[in-house]
Amino acid sequence: MEISLDAFGFLSILMTGAAITFQALILGGIAFLLLLARPLETILGETGYLTVQNTRRLIGWSACALAVTKASSVMLQSLILANTIETTLLDAMDASFARAGIIAAITAITILAVILVGVDQKKPWILAFLGLFLVTSTVMASHAAARLDDQILLLLANALHQIGAAVWIGGLPCFLFSLARASEGGALRLIGKRYSLMSMGAVTTIVISGVIMGTVYIDSLDALYGTTYGVTILTKAIFFFALLGLGFMNFRTVEKLRRNASTSVLRLRRFAEVEFGVGVTIFLIAASLSSLPPAADITDNRATWAEIAERHIPKWPDLKLPTSISISIPSQKDKQDAEDFTPPEFNYHWEGLFVLGMGILALIERSTRTLWAKHWPLLFLGLAGCLLVRSPPKAWPFGAIGLTESICDPKSLQHRIYLLFVVGFAIFEWNVQIGRLKSQTASLAFPSLSAIGGALLLTHSFTNAKEEALTALTYVPIAVLSVTTGWARWLEIRLPSESNRRFGCIWPICFSLIGVILMFFCEQ
Repeated sequence: MEISLDAFGFLSILMTGAAITFQALILGGIAFLLLLARPLETILGETGYLTVQNTRRLIGWSACALAVTKASSVMLQSLILANTIETTLLDAMDASFARAGIIAAITAITILAVILVGVDQKKPWILAFLGLFLVTSTVMASHAAARLDDQILLLLANALHQIGAAVWIGGLPCFLFSLARASEGGALRLIGKRYSLMSMGAVTTIVISGVIMGTVYIDSLDALYGTTYGVTILTKAIFFFALLGLGFMNFRTVEKLRRNASTSVLRLRRFAEVEFGVGVTIFLIAASLSSLPPAADITDNRATWAEIAERHIPKWPDLKLPTSISISIPSQKDKQDAEDFTPPEFNYHWEGLFVLGMGILALIERSTRTLWAKHWPLLFLGLAGCLLVRSPPKAWPFGAIGLTESICDPKSLQHRIYLLFVVGFAIFEWNVQIGRLKSQTASLAFPSLSAIGGALLLTHSFTNAKEEALTALTYVPIAVLSVTTGWARWLEIRLPSESNRRFGCIWPICFSLIGVILMFFCEQ
């Protein structure tokens, strides 16, 4: 049961992240429809009509997806709870989380029905009301609802935080579609200006509500860096500031468009794509936060500066094969030793060498146009070999734990998923680099998998134990650099050649830094 609960924790975070994303698309679509698409529909003509209809369609599909996700999540959590405390499924579904999830699913189905029937065409305020009701159902299952002090303030702050994030990030797909449909400079100027105002209001709401919640949930500086919750908040803040940077560059483009209607919006569209991708990463981080108790509730067993410094002082990489346990299949009498064996750090160090080599070769290829350096993706196969043989050593195929048990172990499952990503990197990117695959879709495989892999790493099922907080401080930089690598490469591919050179240098540097971190990785 312990392994099943751990696997459920990982799956639960992913499902919660998906639910947050779909809810943001619903709320962002409603805000975009009521504040931009509807008011500008007549002025924009055919573009306005298409924008309204596609926004309604996005809201409907997102509502359908949210209903399915919430229903599945409630059923899964209720089954686990019923099995854990030995009660009936109906009794488990009477828990507060289940009631909140059921209400959210019903609200999503109601939104879908309103869209399908067309009630929102004549009474658009109904969507606004249902959107607020959806937020209320989600807030009632948050940390704020469980607080005894400052509950009303925290509930309001949580609701505003969700709405602000939804208006900004959830509205981006609608914004991108409207930009793609608008061909006339005046229409682009109107759309850009209105959405900029919406985004600025959303950012202000996010900052104010975030400060309120952070003040309560993180009661001191050592809670910020000494607990997994605090480290996760810091990670969320890093990506938030990255979003602010992207938003600022888009704002500059909108200002140029306001002064000159002939200004190209291609850069604006590409940066908005990255904004949405980074936003989804933040939603996954928020899902991870929902599974952790607030840092203020962890009053002891926090990591100290001295312990953090001791753990992260660089040490010379250990590249020798450990003799404490063989990489061959152990005998039955060694199974217990294999289960208790901590994965050696030498495999991280070897992986770091491969990653650093790839980053350096990619940087050489982009700086000097050296032809042989184009084959750098083949080093991914060496990295895949390290992951298969030694990560984690106790699991299938060379460990004492079988294939089924390995799949049920969340950390082992995540490593296997990363292994598939690595093989995908090798196959796709090598063919892209040598020119065998010329389509942009194939070239986007590497940045997509890199960004997804980094985001998934942030869903690691850490607890608030001191040891896990120290480990999280190592994984977080790798995840941040991986996400940065993916989206920098994305911009290199999607932007015109005269505008993408800086991004072609950024991502190999980030990739090399991941290699350096792995080479000096110290897990304990």
